[in-house]
Amino acid sequence: MKKYITSTVMLVFLCLVVFLSKAYAQQAQQAEVTHYSGTVEVLFKEADDFTGVQEGVMLEAGDTIKTGDSSSAELSFNDDNSNLVRLEEDTEVSLSLSVDEKLEMTTGEVFSTISNLPSGSAFEIRTPTAVSGARGTDWVTKVTEEGTDVEAIDSQPYVRHFESDGTVSKERTVMAPGQMTTVHKFEKPSQFRPIAQARRQEYQALKQEVHKHGGEAIQKRQERPAFDRKNFLDQVQKQRQSSSQGRSEGNKPEGPGSNEDTRMQERKSSLDSQTNSARDNDSEGGRKPLMSLEGQRPSFEQKKESQNQRSSSGLERPLVSGEAGGHRESQGRDRFPEGKNRMPKGERMREQNQGHETNNAEPKARRDNVPASKGQPPSSRQGAGMQGQGTSSNTQGKTPSGKGSAQSGGKGGSRGGAPRGGRPR
Repeated sequence: MKKYITSTVMLVFLCLVVFLSKAYAQQAQQAEVTHYSGTVEVLFKEADDFTGVQEGVMLEAGDTIKTGDSSSAELSFNDDNSNLVRLEEDTEVSLSLSVDEKLEMTTGEVFSTISNLPSGSAFEIRTPTAVSGARGTDWVTKVTEEGTDVEAIDSQPYVRHFESDGTVSKERTVMAPGQMTTVHKFEKPSQFRPIAQARRQEYQALKQEVHKHGGEAIQKRQERPAFDRKNFLDQVQKQRQSSSQGRSEGNKPEGPGSNEDTRMQERKSSLDSQTNSARDNDSEGGRKPLMSLEGQRPSFEQKKESQNQRSSSGLERPLVSGEAGGHRESQGRDRFPEGKNRMPKGERMREQNQGHETNNAEPKARRDNVPASKGQPPSSRQGAGMQGQGTSSNTQGKTPSGKGSAQSGGKGGSRGGAPRGGRPR
């Protein structure tokens, strides 16, 4: 009986040890977002892009969290929220969650307040130039252009530097409260220097605020369901797909089955029906439907054939002298009986030039024999010629002078009549 009881007690104890070990392992592999403000995003190791964070989200090793301008985020690393860190603005850290090293920080500033660690363990933060840690204290780790600044707010944190081969030194440089140091790449920590009192008081007040948020997170954790990582990632993926689909539909033109295409088809059908109705009404009212443009305008060959028919049938006769157009137009129609209304331009110009020379140009011989009086216009000379002609009719044959006058008058009178070879005016 005693052996049975002893065996039972031993079995229960082993089960309890295994359960506590698993609980500690689970706790060491997760960190909860207890509070945040501003723009905070998280990149899950299974995802490709950052997404907005929420309170109660559980982060695992390999996840990354970052804060934006004027933003902050607080993480808890145990169930009672006694091990907390606060990420200040423009900070990015990845969770390693190993035995001692919990965070790997690339930029920004982290305030750590650690008070409940298992015996023999530590809480460390890795930066590009150093590793800061503590077994239970408050300190600040900040990445700068020169290296890493470590500030001891309370108690005694330590610093380890990188060796020239890139490995972390096993040597720990312990700092006193109220001191700070800077660690450059591949160098030991610089000489300690004091922290400004105002800055130290600022972080001491901030510690109270962070722990207050941690206590509130415990209450909220009990009121909401446990965080389901897979379900959370599925929702994020659906939201991204929906957002991407909405943007693509907003940018692309509407397809054949879209509302815009339907409206265009309806408008076209309405116009066609109105046109057909108008044609039917015109036919019923005795009016002929409008012909096409081709039916209204005859071609060049049709015009020519119609003109030839009118000319051959005598419907179109040439103009004669005395009608509109004059003698010159009738000559043009006689010369070109094919129905041409006008003589060629070159022929017409020659006719005009010949008439101008005949009517206005005086033969050279006659101009030489009849001198013009100085200052007398051409009309006066013509009048003198007419008078000479009249004189010749009265005195011809009586005296030689009269004969000469008649001859002279005849010559002068030629200007009043038609010149030789000329055409009556």
